[in-house]
Amino acid sequence: MQEKTERNVKFALAGESQARRKYKAFQEKAQEEDLTQVAKLFKAAEMGETIHSGYFLNKLDGVKGTKENLQAAVEGESYEAGNAYPAMIDDADEEGEADVKQYVGYVKTVEGEHANLFKEAMEDLGKNEETEYYVCGNCGHVHLNEAPEVCPVCGAPKSGFELVSL
Repeated sequence: MQEKTERNVKFALAGESQARRKYKAFQEKAQEEDLTQVAKLFKAAEMGETIHSGYFLNKLDGVKGTKENLQAAVEGESYEAGNAYPAMIDDADEEGEADVKQYVGYVKTVEGEHANLFKEAMEDLGKNEETEYYVCGNCGHVHLNEAPEVCPVCGAPKSGFELVSL
């Protein structure tokens, strides 16, 4: 792919991915407000954005074999935990944004945990052992086999965890 086109495709992937997530949140809000038709519209737009981002990700050869995908995930999560989020924490601290500093601290911790989970999955690739994953609805912490009484990262209660199912 030519340089300008690749840059544009990366930009489009980021924009479509952000729009997808934004429309999902908008859909949930419309549902809370009992605006079913608007919620359906946001859901339809989210589906379209998912199709768009899938195209751009494929053009960038962004999905490979599972082993390579796990390695890419380890690298991305490790970068975020080790580089991106520490700088954000420093900036939030400098600007007196205590709540943002605290939450980004949670995210930094969780991204490191995600990297470790992906590393373990690479080591165990092919074993396909049954594991239950529970995700904290506040900070994204992934807990194995059963939800803890309290999230070890952010302190959210057990009721705030969701069992992952396919």
